[in-house]
Amino acid sequence: MFSFQLSPVWLIRQDLFNPDRGIDRVEACDVAIEQDRTFGPFVSAENFYSPAPEKSYGQALKDGVLSATLHTLNSNLAISTNLL
Repeated sequence: MFSFQLSPVWLIRQDLFNPDRGIDRVEACDVAIEQDRTFGPFVSAENFYSPAPEKSYGQALKDGVLSATLHTLNSNLAISTNLL
């Protein structure tokens, strides 16, 4: 019964547009976090973005934790110890 319930999900996902976005880079995450979490792999396009709105203390704290977590998970230590 469970596989029967998943079949419509599979049918929907088979036509999902999923382009090749290249190699994942933690720098792209940094740019997205800086730009109010707006997705865009424009790491080297310094003049592409408008200035981001000022962040509240709480949002800045959340963004700092997220960035530190992503950098930790992306570090050589995490990769070499199979934490990913």
